[in-house]
Amino acid sequence: MAKQKALEQEIKEGDSRSSGQDDRKFAGSRKRAERRERKAREEAEREKAMEKQKEAGESDSDRKHDDGEKDGNKSDNDDESDDDDESDDDKESDDEVDDRRKSKDNEDDDDESNDDKASDHDDEEDDEENDEKDNDVDDDADDDDANDGRKGHRSEKDKKGEKGEKGEKDGKGKKGEGGKKGKKKPSAAVGMLRDIAVSVTFVGLLLGGLFLYSGIWPPMVVIESSSMMHGTDSQIGIIDTGDLTLVKKINERHDVVTYLEATCSTGPHKDYKTYGDFGDVIIYKKNGQSETPVIHRALAYVEYNATASNPPTSYKGDIPDIGVYGVSTYTIVNIGYQKQTVVIHFDRIFRSVSTSTTPHGGFLTKGDHNPVSPGGEGVDQEVLYTMNRKPVEPIRVEWVVGKSVGELPWFGLFKLWVSGHKPETFPETSKNGLIATIFILVVVPIVADYLYSSYQKKKESRKDVRKRSKGEKAKK
Repeated sequence: MAKQKALEQEIKEGDSRSSGQDDRKFAGSRKRAERRERKAREEAEREKAMEKQKEAGESDSDRKHDDGEKDGNKSDNDDESDDDDESDDDKESDDEVDDRRKSKDNEDDDDESNDDKASDHDDEEDDEENDEKDNDVDDDADDDDANDGRKGHRSEKDKKGEKGEKGEKDGKGKKGEGGKKGKKKPSAAVGMLRDIAVSVTFVGLLLGGLFLYSGIWPPMVVIESSSMMHGTDSQIGIIDTGDLTLVKKINERHDVVTYLEATCSTGPHKDYKTYGDFGDVIIYKKNGQSETPVIHRALAYVEYNATASNPPTSYKGDIPDIGVYGVSTYTIVNIGYQKQTVVIHFDRIFRSVSTSTTPHGGFLTKGDHNPVSPGGEGVDQEVLYTMNRKPVEPIRVEWVVGKSVGELPWFGLFKLWVSGHKPETFPETSKNGLIATIFILVVVPIVADYLYSSYQKKKESRKDVRKRSKGEKAKK
């Protein structure tokens, strides 16, 4: 009787366990059905996305198609794994039925209870494994969706990047072509005219500055004669035929330092030199007349001494700069590069004054290259005459155009040649120096401009080559 009750109780418990197993199997099958529906929806969505990508571009649609096939394979594999899980569950359920039958036949209550506990434990482990598999499948599906989204996003970015690069290249190419078409290469004539314009502008600025400095217009004079040369050929630093010299205005006689002042050992202007000898060189007008000015060296400044003179028998003069007074003559030795001896005859100089009723003082001058007579006559006021054949008188301050400052060699030869002077009379060194200067000022800038233009062209071509090489590397 007791055995029969125990058997009935055991049958009831077995039925309850079997019903629990059936519930678990139903829940598992329901989960699998939900997973299949979710995968079907995902596949439908992926197919829609692939169709959109096909419309955007064939290349992207091909890649998406490959990705879709891979995902389909994955889903098939997942279905197969699910079917395998179901078969495993069925096998396990059959084993459990056999175990229950064996346990019913077994009369040992303890062994039956242990078997039941073991079977319950196995069922719980199987359920946990199934749940874990379900979670793994869900995670894989989510990862696939995320990967598909990233691929689509990247493909769109790649498209935009390619379009942007193409647009930039096209824009740059168009700009480059437009720039090349817009730029016109200057001709050689234009370059030469530009160089001439620059030279003329430079000369104009130079003359303007010289005028402000000298206070006289024109600020420069051309040397027409060889009276100030130191030899038969021209030299830098010496006033030669064809040179240009700057003229600086003077306001009083002390603005000019004479030869005797510069050679006076006790004077304030001791050893003062210009153009290779002592004293200043002045430009003056003969007796104040409108003739071609004379440019000679100032030897002395003299004054008429009316007290010591006895006109018309004798005339005497003073040289106040060196303290000489009331003398009829004064001798200067070793003048200039020729070491000449010049005698100043005051009686002759003051006696020949014709511009005023009484003799007057002024500067006595002489050319460095001019000869001296055996009697010592050499100053302009004893040997030079005006166009009216009047002797040149001592030079008043108002007759002085200015004193010579600086030198621009050779360039005055142009004016002399245009004025009718024969080129044979020009110093050879001056002609050669003028040719060399013209070459430097005209030819050298033209050559330099040509070389610079060639360098710029080579530089631009190298840049183009580098750009093309970079573009080819970027394409690769």
